[in-house]
Amino acid sequence: MNAAAIKERTDELFGLVFFTDFDSKSYVDWAVAIMELGVENENLYILAGLDDSDTVEREKYFKKTLNDLKIEMPEDAKSYADKFMASLAEKVLSGKITPAAGLKLAAGINIQTDYELGYLQFDYLDEDLDYVEYEGHALFSNNMEKGKSDEYIKKEFEIWQDAHLLQLDDITKLVYCAHCDAVVNPVLKKKYKFFRHVYDYYRCNQCNSTMSLLFGTGQDGRAKILSALKGSTRIS
Repeated sequence: MNAAAIKERTDELFGLVFFTDFDSKSYVDWAVAIMELGVENENLYILAGLDDSDTVEREKYFKKTLNDLKIEMPEDAKSYADKFMASLAEKVLSGKITPAAGLKLAAGINIQTDYELGYLQFDYLDEDLDYVEYEGHALFSNNMEKGKSDEYIKKEFEIWQDAHLLQLDDITKLVYCAHCDAVVNPVLKKKYKFFRHVYDYYRCNQCNSTMSLLFGTGQDGRAKILSALKGSTRIS
């Protein structure tokens, strides 16, 4: 019995449960896959044979099987998000799944965690890729080229891995200021024009620059922020 393979298959299933439009037939497919790894268990056998059953029945025997195998199911999507994203990044970067499939799953994480846990960079990237495809230019990033979506998606997962190691909760909220070579939390200000018209703008909280800012909403900005932080620049 291959414990590592069982864990990998089960983690993949948890990802489907929490972050996709889940089809309970996946419980049956999981049971068959686990049996093929040499696991013998009565509830597992029953689950593997529920091709024509309903979700309630499949879920019942899935939970029984998890209990038999002493596997604990995560409480909810938010508690499992980081673990699943780490596994997803590894799979995309190693070629186990396609970049497009990885981006779709990352979007599911955002939806199921109510956009609260720092995965917004994948939504910004998804929007940029659409703009490049249909408008010829990105919305948030500079110099993106059409036909290179796989490259940009892989880069995004690399950025997520690095940001995760640096314990950055949400890199999209940061800004790199080229004027003072600092990574900062920008200050939002209001400017009054012609007495009545008001617009918002950002400035560096260190040097007050408004013209030399590279935002974490764009992939080029995220890459520069990480590069600066790896070079010992601190967040101000």
